Amino acid sequence: MSQIIEQRRQRFRRWTWDEIEAEREARPVWVIDGLISDGTTSISGRSEAGKSMLCAALTFSLATGRPFLGRKPNRMYRPAIIGTDDRAHLEYTERLARIGPGAAESVRDNLNVFTAEGLLQYEDWRDLFEAVMESGSDFVIVDNVTQMIEDENSGADVNRTFAGVRLFTQAGIPVVVVNHHSQKVNTTASVANRGPSGSSNLVRHVRHRLTLAKDREGSGRTLFVDGNYAEGEQLKLEMPRGIDRPVYKVLTAPQQRKPETLDQNRELANWIKANCRSVNKTQQAENAAKHFGLNKATVYDKLKPGGPVARLLDAN
Repeated sequence: MSQIIEQRRQRFRRWTWDEIEAEREARPVWVIDGLISDGTTSISGRSEAGKSMLCAALTFSLATGRPFLGRKPNRMYRPAIIGTDDRAHLEYTERLARIGPGAAESVRDNLNVFTAEGLLQYEDWRDLFEAVMESGSDFVIVDNVTQMIEDENSGADVNRTFAGVRLFTQAGIPVVVVNHHSQKVNTTASVANRGPSGSSNLVRHVRHRLTLAKDREGSGRTLFVDGNYAEGEQLKLEMPRGIDRPVYKVLTAPQQRKPETLDQNRELANWIKANCRSVNKTQQAENAAKHFGLNKATVYDKLKPGGPVARLLDAN
């Protein structure tokens, strides 16, 4: 009986308010500000859009602390790539080598690569979770999750798969899942027409969504940013021709934060600097939220490392 009670406690954990505050303090919303969530992030796109190469660039950034699309991760990670293609382990090392001289060598001590062939049931996910945890990895990239789902149009099958993915996020490990997009996506696509193909449950299970679309001509790409805490950005990228350096560079970010949001962030930063710079972030958020009539959690998220108010305070 005691074993059953302990299993239930682990599954249905009770959080005290102090534990929640400590967790909020320890876990920022973003791994990479505005792009990669601390929870689950999906990267979608049609075949040959460049999703896997984008993930290779992300892996390089996480393992070295260098910028990804111009933005640094909040710390260095030990990423694990879970590949489903026949030569996934070989292809990823080849992609990393193509990022630039010494790129593959610089990540070898911080990177683990796993292969997961065929459909995965929940029990398989538990085994995979244990293997990743034993490797010491603290970030997971699944490329691609579509091949692990028996029927991507089945809500039940999708739910079972993401129950496995959630094993990682519940353990504090951020996850990026790569999946296919079956529709043509262009720069005028609505939010409803972006994201992964298949069951709408795929969208419901992720906190943050990136959709990569090829431009009609040349090596250009558009990266759409949607989801929780997203600012609705559209990043114009390029992928230079030539096999030696097919890396992404940000050209423009046409959709910026609304002026009223920028003004509010600036007011928050100025007020905190003048009135409560010496107290911790939790108290800063509480004081500022009370003064401006805002939600405390919203203010706290802005104060986390890489957040818009935190960046303004750091600049000052």
